[in-house]
Amino acid sequence: GLLVAIASLTFGKIFALSALLGVSLAITNCYISAFITSSMLLSTGSQKISLQALTFFLRIFIVATFGLVCFMKSQYSVFPFIAGYLTHFIGLILYSINLNKNKEGVS
Repeated sequence: GLLVAIASLTFGKIFALSALLGVSLAITNCYISAFITSSMLLSTGSQKISLQALTFFLRIFIVATFGLVCFMKSQYSVFPFIAGYLTHFIGLILYSINLNKNKEGVS
C-alpha cells in the first residue's frame, strides 16, 4: 500500500495503478499456486504433473500479458508493475526469515 501511495504522489496515477496491478497479480498468483499445489498433494493419479505444468505456464502467460499491456500503455509503467510484483515476494522472504528466527528461539 505504501509503495502505491508513494508512486501515486511522485509519478502519477498511471504508475500507481501499474504498481497496484503488479501487487494484486502477485498475490493472486500466490493463492492460485498454493491452491494448485495443495490440490495436487492430496490427489492421486498421473494427471498431476500435466496439471501442474499447464497451470504453471498459464500463470506465466497471464503475468506476461499484463506486463505487456503495461508496457504498451507506457514504456515506463512496466517498472512500477515489476516493482509491485516483486514487493509481494520480498514480503514473503522477510516473513519466512522472521518465522525461522522465531522457530530457532523456541527450541
